[in-house]
Amino acid sequence: MITLQFTAPVDNDSLQIGDIAYFQDASSILGGFNQQLSQPIFLGPVISFNPLGGGPISTITIDDLNPGTQGVIQPGDFLMFGKDTQANVSGLIGYFAAVKIKNNSKKKAEIYCISSGITPSSK
Repeated sequence: MITLQFTAPVDNDSLQIGDIAYFQDASSILGGFNQQLSQPIFLGPVISFNPLGGGPISTITIDDLNPGTQGVIQPGDFLMFGKDTQANVSGLIGYFAAVKIKNNSKKKAEIYCISSGITPSSK
């Protein structure tokens, strides 16, 4: 198991238990994004994080499925996660959806297009 303790709270609402965690060594990108980067390193699935149910995250626990990654992650490295494609293969489920669009900029913004896909799921 890998337990990552963050010095500052991480506010990420999309992290879920079962998401697949990866990391990238920060020293490989110090010269900018034009360098040829190595692939992110697979860690394993997220098995817990604190606090559950929303709010800033202070601790993430990962089931270490990649031997040799224990103790390799250093402060300043990039932690990433992806959704499990077995469980997240479709879009919204149900009959209703609510969308909230937010503009955090102080400048005027325009929306040119919003679309959605609809698939009958109750047949």
